[in-house]
Amino acid sequence: MTRAEIATAVRNWLVASGVAGGIPSPDARVIFADQTGPRPPKPYATVKVTTAGAELRHVEAWTDTSVVTPTWRARTDQRAMVSVNAFGEGAEEWLRRAALMLYAPSIKQQNTAAGVAIWLEGSVRDLSSAVSDRFEARYQADFRVDYVQTESVTSEAGVPLAVVEHTDTYLGGSPDDLVVTNTEVLP
Repeated sequence: MTRAEIATAVRNWLVASGVAGGIPSPDARVIFADQTGPRPPKPYATVKVTTAGAELRHVEAWTDTSVVTPTWRARTDQRAMVSVNAFGEGAEEWLRRAALMLYAPSIKQQNTAAGVAIWLEGSVRDLSSAVSDRFEARYQADFRVDYVQTESVTSEAGVPLAVVEHTDTYLGGSPDDLVVTNTEVLP
């Protein structure tokens, strides 16, 4: 999963929570933090993926020999951190509602379809301050995004996969259990 896919999944959830909360035109009011151009009318929210693929919590790897070209595949649980900033009157309520809506069945279904699980890390923080000659309401929260990353290659470091060696142990409950090392030449 790419940073853009993670940011888009978070954006879609924020838009849905904006619709539920009566935010006018929420689709136009949730933007990616690093995009150029004018900011939308307040309240609006920005999404920034701060880390992606930061944690390899479980890795499955195998060689798939059921296909014409033997393919090495790996699947791993990954974690990203996303910072959401919300600006303007109503921004705090929007961000708090969005965090609560992570538990709504419709949002869970939407996030599952996008391949993510989103969790609030900590709490919503008030970062409001004076900007130039006026006060700006700003609220920020960090969200953990869990997702699955998959990779597959038909060659490893430029060397086609040709041989797989594995050791099989057949347990029968006695000291004479059979241990066999098999070497398979792939087609």
